[in-house]
Amino acid sequence: MLNALANKDQGHPVFQEFGYIEHVNQGQFIVRTQETRYTAKKAASCLQYPDITDKVLLITDPEGECYILAVLEKNGKKNKVIFEGDTDFLCKDGKIQIIAKTGVGIMTARKLDLTASEMQFVADHGKINISRLKVIATHLLSEIAKTKVLGGTFESLFDRFKQKVKRSYREVEGTDQLKANRLDYSADTLLTIRGKYSMLTAEEDVKINGERIHMG
Repeated sequence: MLNALANKDQGHPVFQEFGYIEHVNQGQFIVRTQETRYTAKKAASCLQYPDITDKVLLITDPEGECYILAVLEKNGKKNKVIFEGDTDFLCKDGKIQIIAKTGVGIMTARKLDLTASEMQFVADHGKINISRLKVIATHLLSEIAKTKVLGGTFESLFDRFKQKVKRSYREVEGTDQLKANRLDYSADTLLTIRGKYSMLTAEEDVKINGERIHMG
């Protein structure tokens, strides 16, 4: 059987020649050579996608099969690498780097997965536009010099919340409401509450204790 296949392959010589892409239509390429025109397909080993006027290397056989083995010269348009179906890039030992002078873009119409034991992002400026975002983390450490948040609604739910700042300033245009089971305010030097109208209401006792109490 192997001898028969070997004899069959030896009976079909192939030819190589240069050509130029004249037309591209749904994976079929019209290639012009010095003597004729061929309808060719891109070989799986040809990573560069041929464009019109590109100079290519062809391989043909007497039965009319024709493949583009390589793109030899580009016509000035952008380089394209196109695969059909699922594609894996594997590096068994080492790392893969993508380096570009002006930018790198990753686009997909569906899902984008990033999985790693450690992730690092470094940039001078950043912008993220996400319609809905969900973050799940066991520990978060953030070091920010200045933060400005603009939003329509902000909601947070914590079992325990602790905040420590040197100075805190807050301005509320409408109503500021706080509900708690127990409320404790402590000031080392001075506690001031001002308002055009002030009201303190309790269901049972109201206690005011001080060394000196001034009212009026």
